[in-house]
Amino acid sequence: MHTRRSLLAAGASAGLVASAGCLDFILGDDDLSFSATKPSVSNAALTETGYQKQRQREETLERKFEAGGSSRTVEVSNWYVEYDRTIDLSLLGGEQRATTFTAITTPKAKVLGQTFNPIDDMSTKDLVETVQDRYEGFGNLEAQDEQTATLLGKSTTVTRFTGTAEHATGAEIDIELQVTEAVGSNGDYALTYGAYPQRIADSEREHYFTLLGGVEHDG
Repeated sequence: MHTRRSLLAAGASAGLVASAGCLDFILGDDDLSFSATKPSVSNAALTETGYQKQRQREETLERKFEAGGSSRTVEVSNWYVEYDRTIDLSLLGGEQRATTFTAITTPKAKVLGQTFNPIDDMSTKDLVETVQDRYEGFGNLEAQDEQTATLLGKSTTVTRFTGTAEHATGAEIDIELQVTEAVGSNGDYALTYGAYPQRIADSEREHYFTLLGGVEHDG
Protein backbone atom coordinates (compact mmCIF):
# COMPACT_ATOMS: atom_id res chain seq x y z
CA MET A 1 0.00 0.00 0.00
CA HIS A 2 1.24 3.46 -0.78
CA THR A 3 1.72 5.71 2.21
CA ARG A 4 0.10 9.09 2.63
CA ARG A 5 3.60 10.59 2.74
CA SER A 6 4.55 9.24 -0.68
CA LEU A 7 1.29 10.03 -2.44
CA LEU A 8 0.73 13.57 -1.22
CA ALA A 9 4.30 14.69 -1.72
CA ALA A 10 5.70 12.71 -4.61
CA GLY A 11 4.05 14.53 -7.47
CA ALA A 12 4.60 17.93 -5.92
CA SER A 13 8.23 17.35 -6.73
CA ALA A 14 8.62 14.35 -9.01
CA GLY A 15 6.66 15.94 -11.83
CA LEU A 16 9.34 18.58 -12.14
CA VAL A 17 11.79 16.05 -13.51
CA ALA A 18 10.01 15.62 -16.80
CA SER A 19 8.72 19.16 -17.21
CA ALA A 20 9.74 21.60 -19.92
CA GLY A 21 12.23 24.08 -18.53
CA CYS A 22 13.23 21.77 -15.72
CA LEU A 23 16.92 22.35 -16.38
CA ASP A 24 16.44 26.09 -15.85
CA PHE A 25 14.77 25.33 -12.54
CA ILE A 26 17.56 23.06 -11.39
CA LEU A 27 20.27 25.51 -12.35
CA GLY A 28 18.60 28.35 -10.43
CA ASP A 29 20.07 29.82 -7.26
CA ASP A 30 17.37 29.39 -4.65
CA ASP A 31 15.57 26.41 -3.24
CA LEU A 32 11.80 26.38 -3.66
CA SER A 33 9.35 26.05 -0.79
CA PHE A 34 5.60 25.48 -0.96
CA SER A 35 3.38 25.60 2.13
CA ALA A 36 -0.31 24.82 2.41
CA THR A 37 -2.70 26.96 4.42
CA LYS A 38 -3.83 25.18 7.57
CA PRO A 39 -7.49 24.05 7.42
CA SER A 40 -9.96 24.12 10.28
CA VAL A 41 -13.60 23.32 11.00
CA SER A 42 -16.00 26.07 12.04
CA ASN A 43 -17.08 26.35 15.66
CA ALA A 44 -20.70 26.01 14.57
CA ALA A 45 -20.03 22.62 12.93
CA LEU A 46 -18.06 21.40 15.94
CA THR A 47 -20.80 22.46 18.35
CA GLU A 48 -23.47 20.75 16.29
CA THR A 49 -21.58 17.46 16.04
CA GLY A 50 -19.83 17.35 19.41
CA TYR A 51 -16.41 16.94 17.80
CA GLN A 52 -13.26 18.56 19.21
CA LYS A 53 -9.86 19.23 17.73
CA GLN A 54 -7.59 16.38 18.75
CA ARG A 55 -4.33 17.17 17.03
CA GLN A 56 -2.73 18.97 14.14
CA ARG A 57 0.59 18.72 12.41
CA GLU A 58 2.49 20.28 9.56
CA GLU A 59 4.48 17.71 7.65
CA THR A 60 7.39 19.04 5.58
CA LEU A 61 8.94 16.94 2.85
CA GLU A 62 11.97 17.64 0.73
CA ARG A 63 13.27 16.37 -2.56
CA LYS A 64 16.54 17.26 -4.24
CA PHE A 65 16.92 17.46 -8.03
CA GLU A 66 20.29 17.20 -9.71
CA ALA A 67 21.45 17.92 -13.24
CA GLY A 68 24.66 19.12 -14.82
CA GLY A 69 26.50 18.98 -11.51
CA SER A 70 24.01 21.33 -9.82
CA SER A 71 21.14 20.61 -7.47
CA ARG A 72 18.12 22.35 -5.98
CA THR A 73 15.71 21.36 -3.27
CA VAL A 74 11.92 21.52 -3.36
CA GLU A 75 10.25 21.69 0.05
CA VAL A 76 6.54 20.92 0.40
CA SER A 77 4.59 21.44 3.64
CA ASN A 78 1.20 19.74 4.13
CA TRP A 79 -1.30 20.23 6.97
CA TYR A 80 -3.31 17.50 8.74
CA VAL A 81 -5.91 18.60 11.30
CA GLU A 82 -7.87 15.91 13.11
CA TYR A 83 -11.12 16.14 15.08
CA ASP A 84 -12.89 13.43 17.02
CA ARG A 85 -15.44 12.74 19.72
CA THR A 86 -15.82 10.21 22.50
CA ILE A 87 -18.47 7.51 22.17
CA ASP A 88 -19.55 4.59 24.32
CA LEU A 89 -18.25 1.36 22.82
CA SER A 90 -18.62 -1.53 25.24
CA LEU A 91 -16.52 -3.85 23.07
CA LEU A 92 -13.60 -1.44 23.53
CA GLY A 93 -14.02 -1.17 27.27
CA GLY A 94 -16.34 1.81 27.57
CA GLU A 95 -15.94 5.34 26.28
CA GLN A 96 -13.38 5.68 23.50
CA ARG A 97 -12.34 8.22 20.89
CA ALA A 98 -13.47 6.06 18.00
CA THR A 99 -14.82 8.57 15.50
CA THR A 100 -12.50 10.81 13.54
CA PHE A 101 -12.65 13.56 10.94
CA THR A 102 -9.50 14.85 9.27
CA ALA A 103 -9.00 17.85 6.99
CA ILE A 104 -5.89 17.89 4.81
CA THR A 105 -4.33 20.61 2.69
CA THR A 106 -1.38 20.22 0.35
CA PRO A 107 0.09 22.97 -1.84
CA LYS A 108 -0.35 22.98 -5.60
CA ALA A 109 3.41 23.46 -5.96
CA LYS A 110 3.33 25.55 -9.12
CA VAL A 111 6.64 25.80 -10.96
CA LEU A 112 7.26 27.27 -14.41
CA GLY A 113 3.53 27.82 -14.86
CA GLN A 114 2.66 24.19 -14.20
CA THR A 115 1.21 22.52 -11.12
CA PHE A 116 2.78 19.28 -9.97
CA ASN A 117 0.78 17.41 -7.36
CA PRO A 118 -0.69 13.95 -8.02
CA ILE A 119 -3.56 14.46 -5.62
CA ASP A 120 -5.46 16.51 -8.20
CA ASP A 121 -5.90 13.44 -10.39
CA MET A 122 -6.52 10.89 -7.64
CA SER A 123 -9.93 9.32 -7.21
CA THR A 124 -11.38 8.59 -3.78
CA LYS A 125 -10.39 4.96 -4.31
CA ASP A 126 -6.80 6.10 -4.76
CA LEU A 127 -7.00 8.43 -1.77
CA VAL A 128 -8.36 5.81 0.58
CA GLU A 129 -5.01 4.05 0.28
CA THR A 130 -3.33 7.08 1.88
CA VAL A 131 -5.45 7.12 5.03
CA GLN A 132 -3.44 6.64 8.21
CA ASP A 133 -5.10 7.68 11.40
CA ARG A 134 -6.26 6.32 14.71
CA TYR A 135 -7.36 3.27 12.78
CA GLU A 136 -4.67 1.01 11.32
CA GLY A 137 -4.73 -2.22 9.39
CA PHE A 138 -7.67 -1.48 7.13
CA GLY A 139 -9.08 -4.62 5.59
CA ASN A 140 -11.81 -5.67 3.18
CA LEU A 141 -12.57 -2.08 2.20
CA GLU A 142 -15.33 -1.92 -0.39
CA ALA A 143 -16.84 1.16 -2.01
CA GLN A 144 -20.57 1.37 -1.30
CA ASP A 145 -21.84 4.55 -2.88
CA GLU A 146 -20.96 8.09 -3.93
CA GLN A 147 -22.59 11.46 -3.49
CA THR A 148 -21.80 15.06 -4.23
CA ALA A 149 -20.96 17.57 -1.50
CA THR A 150 -19.40 21.01 -1.19
CA LEU A 151 -15.94 21.52 0.26
CA LEU A 152 -14.62 25.09 0.56
CA GLY A 153 -17.22 26.24 -1.92
CA LYS A 154 -16.27 23.61 -4.54
CA SER A 155 -18.19 20.54 -5.61
CA THR A 156 -16.54 17.24 -4.71
CA THR A 157 -17.35 13.54 -4.79
CA VAL A 158 -17.60 11.69 -1.48
CA THR A 159 -17.21 7.91 -1.55
CA ARG A 160 -18.40 5.74 1.33
CA PHE A 161 -16.43 2.59 2.08
CA THR A 162 -17.07 -0.22 4.54
CA GLY A 163 -14.54 -2.64 5.98
CA THR A 164 -12.64 -3.50 9.12
CA ALA A 165 -9.89 -1.69 10.96
CA GLU A 166 -7.81 -1.98 14.09
CA HIS A 167 -8.57 0.65 16.70
CA ALA A 168 -5.78 2.14 18.85
CA THR A 169 -6.87 -0.22 21.65
CA GLY A 170 -6.00 -3.20 19.45
CA ALA A 171 -9.60 -4.27 18.86
CA GLU A 172 -10.77 -4.95 15.31
CA ILE A 173 -14.10 -3.35 14.50
CA ASP A 174 -16.34 -2.86 11.49
CA ILE A 175 -16.06 0.68 10.19
CA GLU A 176 -17.32 3.10 7.59
CA LEU A 177 -14.91 5.44 5.88
CA GLN A 178 -15.91 8.58 3.96
CA VAL A 179 -13.35 10.15 1.60
CA THR A 180 -13.62 13.21 -0.64
CA GLU A 181 -11.84 13.90 -3.86
CA ALA A 182 -9.46 16.86 -3.61
CA VAL A 183 -10.61 20.35 -4.54
CA GLY A 184 -8.48 23.36 -5.39
CA SER A 185 -8.79 26.33 -3.05
CA ASN A 186 -6.57 29.24 -2.02
CA GLY A 187 -3.53 27.86 -3.85
CA ASP A 188 -3.88 24.44 -2.24
CA TYR A 189 -5.64 21.15 -2.70
CA ALA A 190 -7.94 20.18 0.15
CA LEU A 191 -9.66 16.92 1.05
CA THR A 192 -11.24 15.25 4.05
CA TYR A 193 -11.89 11.81 5.39
CA GLY A 194 -13.87 10.44 8.29
CA ALA A 195 -13.93 7.03 9.97
CA TYR A 196 -16.36 5.64 12.52
CA PRO A 197 -17.80 2.31 13.71
CA GLN A 198 -20.53 0.89 11.49
CA ARG A 199 -22.90 0.42 14.41
CA ILE A 200 -23.26 4.19 14.81
CA ALA A 201 -23.08 4.93 11.09
CA ASP A 202 -26.51 6.54 10.81
CA SER A 203 -25.61 9.42 13.09
CA GLU A 204 -21.96 9.68 12.11
CA ARG A 205 -22.70 10.00 8.39
CA GLU A 206 -24.68 13.11 9.19
CA HIS A 207 -21.89 14.41 11.40
CA TYR A 208 -19.32 13.82 8.68
CA PHE A 209 -21.20 15.95 6.16
CA THR A 210 -21.77 18.69 8.74
CA LEU A 211 -18.05 18.82 9.45
CA LEU A 212 -17.25 18.68 5.74
CA GLY A 213 -19.44 21.71 5.15
CA GLY A 214 -17.72 23.53 8.02
CA VAL A 215 -14.16 23.24 6.67
CA GLU A 216 -12.50 26.61 6.20
CA HIS A 217 -9.05 28.13 5.80
CA ASP A 218 -7.45 28.94 9.14
CA GLY A 219 -6.16 32.46 8.62
